[in-house]
This record gives sequence, C-alpha cells and structure tokens, in this order.
Amino acid sequence: MSYQREPTVTQIKKAVQISKKGSLAFTGCSDYITRQISPYAACTTVYNGIELDKYRFNPTVPADAPLIFLGRIEPIKGIKTAINVAVAAGRKLTIAGNVPDEYIGYFEQEIKPRLCQNVEYVGPVNDVQKNELLGQSSALLMPIGWNEPFGIVMAEAMACGTPVIGFNKGSVPEVIVHEKNGFRCDTSDEMIALVKQIKKK
Repeated sequence: MSYQREPTVTQIKKAVQISKKGSLAFTGCSDYITRQISPYAACTTVYNGIELDKYRFNPTVPADAPLIFLGRIEPIKGIKTAINVAVAAGRKLTIAGNVPDEYIGYFEQEIKPRLCQNVEYVGPVNDVQKNELLGQSSALLMPIGWNEPFGIVMAEAMACGTPVIGFNKGSVPEVIVHEKNGFRCDTSDEMIALVKQIKKK
C-alpha cells in the first residue's frame, strides 16, 4: 500500500492485526507520511518523481518576471496568502490551477474580486502550459495551510529552474533545501522578505 495522503492509522493497525506477519508492505511519498505509519508497520519512503523530458530548464528570467501559484484553488493551498505576498512585495502573480466544484463559491467570493492587471488567473493548465509558465516565473509560491504530503508542483518548478518559496509544513522541508533550490519560511512576512531578495540570492 502506497500512501500519497495522510494515512488512516486505525486502518493500518487493523490490517497489521489480521494479516500474516511480514506480508504487508507500506510506502509513503515523503518521510512526513512514513513517520506516521512506521510506529505501527514497516514503511519505506518512496518520493514522487516527474518525467524530466517534459520540462525545460530555464536558468534566467527577466527582473520583472512574475511569481506563480500553481495548484488547486482551495483554502488549504494558501492562494489568498500568495496574493497578499505578491501585492505586498510589489510583484505580479500568475495563478494557475483548477477550481474544484466545492470551492467555486470560494473562488467567486474570495479570489476573483482580487484579480487585476498584476494578479492574473489563467485557469487549469496541462504539462506543456505548466512548463511554459513555470519557466517564465521568478519563483513558485507555496504558502500552504496544511501539511502537504509531497507537493509534486515543487519538483516541476525545480525542473524548470524556478525556485520554490514555501511554508515549513508537511514534506516541504524535505523537498526544499533552503537557499539551494528554494527558500523555506514560517510566516507571510518572511515570505514577502524572501520574494524581495530573490535576485540577490
């Protein structure tokens, strides 16, 4: 069994109780997930990967390149924080991703009114469009409000040469090596400061 989201510990305990010893194998997509399983069953971390040939590494972008938010448009992904950070830092922000049916009201009431010339929503994107958008961005913002199990968009951004600025939650500390492939922080103010220093790093 491979866990890509938070494991249900009660199910793991039951499975271990009724199975033949040594017959179960568990994996998690990050150490964050694996640590939740390992007290009850043997578990190994197997990180998610991407097909690198789908992405083009872009070592430089213009000084005024926009920031990007790429992901589902829902509260736990931190899109409102991303908008606040971009506005406070005086940077343009491109928003890309699908709006789940249950969050259409959230998008219409909380996000759409804040769209403007400097905050653009481009909708859902495919791999070709992701490659283009990420490669043209100065940084990917990940101001998540939950413990992200892995966050494959971080790997996609890095494949394009785009640093990630993310909150220290879930797997983010495992994926982002601070000041090497991105930057980690704990607050909006810290993220704003990092955005302002992107060209200096």
